Formats: sequence, C-alpha cells, structure tokens
Amino acid sequence: MLKRQIVLLGAMAVLAVLLSCRGEPSPAPLNTGSPPAALPTPTALDPATAPTATAATAPSPATATARPSATAVQVRLSPTDPPSTATAEPTEAVSREEEVAEIGRMVETYWGAFNDYDPDSALSMLEESYRALEDELIRSDIGRMKLFRVQLDVSEETPPTLNADGDYETYLSLKTPIDSRTVLMVFRRIDGQWQIVFSDELPE
Repeated sequence: MLKRQIVLLGAMAVLAVLLSCRGEPSPAPLNTGSPPAALPTPTALDPATAPTATAATAPSPATATARPSATAVQVRLSPTDPPSTATAEPTEAVSREEEVAEIGRMVETYWGAFNDYDPDSALSMLEESYRALEDELIRSDIGRMKLFRVQLDVSEETPPTLNADGDYETYLSLKTPIDSRTVLMVFRRIDGQWQIVFSDELPE
C-alpha cells in the first residue's frame, strides 16, 4: 500500500514538473560539429553599422583641400580661357606716360628748330589752320634770331597735362639774352599724330 502511494506521488510530481515547463522554449541543442544553418540575407542596412560605413567613405576635409580634383586643374589651365585685362591691354597710366614722353620730345624738337634757325621744321609741327595763322610771325622771329645769333634756353615749368578738352598743355620757361618769359603750348592728337594748336607767351 505504501509502495503504491509512493509510486503515485512520484507520478504526480513528474506530471507537475511537466505542467510547469509547458510553453517555455526548449534548450538549444548541443553543438555536434555540423555547420549552422545559413542566416537569411538582411534587406536593410543595420543602423548600428551605418555611421561607421558613412564615416569610412566620406573624404576628410584635409584630403579634399590638399588634393584638388583633376577637373579643377584642367579648367584653370585651359588655353581657351580669356586672358586677364591686366596682361591683354596696357594700363591707362602706361599710355599716359608714353604720350607725355612723346610731347616732351616734340617740345625739344620745336624749340630746337628755332635755335637752328629753321622755320620750316618748326612750322611743320603746327596744326594746319594754326600754321597758316602763325607762318609769317614765326619766320620773322627766327629771322631776327639768326641775324643777332640769339639762342633760346627752354625749360619745363609744368609737365604736359590733359585739360578739359582732352588736349595736353604745358608751361615752359623761355630765356633770351635780355629777359625771361613764360610760354604756354597746347597739343592735340589729329589723325593719330600730336600737333601744336597753340604756342604763345603769357602776359606779364
């Protein structure tokens, strides 16, 4: 009788254990050496690894700055790029310097003709209408200089300067054996050449 009760109690204990384990997952099988089953391929990027992948593929700022792309170099060295204004055309300052130098040479040549007693050379530098007006007077002045062997000493008081009309004007100091005078000369570009359009003493 006692033995039967013990057996009955044992059976009931086993049944209770089985009931308490219902619904729980069975333990993982022991590793028997066989290869695991292939996992399904993920269809989306793992968020945990996304930042690492992005950081690895993005170029660092130092690299981007130190090594420009080949395209940028080709554009910069392209022979079809128009030249800059500074190298293609002379600057206005250089052009003005050349004009001032040219007029300075004209002043020397003009008054040199007076000292050489050569009225034709002096008159050839005057504008046509002004030449017709001054022809007789210049020939008379140079004739008197030649008669008395007079030489003029001419020096620049002010450099050639553009006036409101776009002409160059310069003031000269003209010294003779008996006095000193101030002369104003005006130059104008006509048909690509500078010509004298005015030359006379200023009133005292």
